[in-house]
Amino acid sequence: MEWQLWTIGEELRKVEGIQPVLASWMAKDHRDQIRLRTFLDGLMPRLEPLPDGRDLCLFMCIDVRDSKRLTHHYDLENYLTPLFGGGRLDARRFVYVGARKCVGGGSYVVLGRAQPLVLDPFEWAHFACSVSGNAQSKEWKSQLRGALLHQHPRSLPPGTVKVHLAWRCSDRYRRNWVWLWKPTGDAMGPVLGEPYPTNPFYPNDDRITFLGLHWNREEVRPGSMEVGMWWRQDQAEPTEQLGLPEGN
Repeated sequence: MEWQLWTIGEELRKVEGIQPVLASWMAKDHRDQIRLRTFLDGLMPRLEPLPDGRDLCLFMCIDVRDSKRLTHHYDLENYLTPLFGGGRLDARRFVYVGARKCVGGGSYVVLGRAQPLVLDPFEWAHFACSVSGNAQSKEWKSQLRGALLHQHPRSLPPGTVKVHLAWRCSDRYRRNWVWLWKPTGDAMGPVLGEPYPTNPFYPNDDRITFLGLHWNREEVRPGSMEVGMWWRQDQAEPTEQLGLPEGN
């Protein structure tokens, strides 16, 4: 499969001095939900209205302030998903969304134009397959995990990890490809490690310190989807000050 990966090219807006908030599944009046809504209500006016075009990208840098938080909790996907929920940012306008955990330097969000990214095949492990069915179902995740386990039976050694994920699918998910992020990550246990043997869809994804999410708009046959994954150890120092990441 040929894949188009992306990174930030032209920077259009940069919002600094933020304190990112994780997604919450609590009741609306719970303090976690209130904190999240307050954060989003303050951030969205600084990003919207979106510039013209369907080649947008967004990158969030999260300063977790403590190196222990690089590998425990603070899942990057849970910072990104709320930006596109509740009628906020329109996912159809974006081909790349990414995030990075670091220690020091402060947190920020960048909105920009996407430009192509090429990963070094000698530095990145790669996997791709076709799956079918509803991506929100356990069966879909089982297909993906089984194919990954068959091709890459060894998990990465302990430590921080960089990951890129990409999708190509039929029109069903083109309206909101955000809903593919979590189930795909849930299936990465054979690579990231599975700390709970009875729950293979709860992988050790806390240790992902860089996450790139890529949308390939080419159509595939109805009912099917192509999924691509790339991963490698993250060699960056925890206190490294990071500008706009190339991901490689």
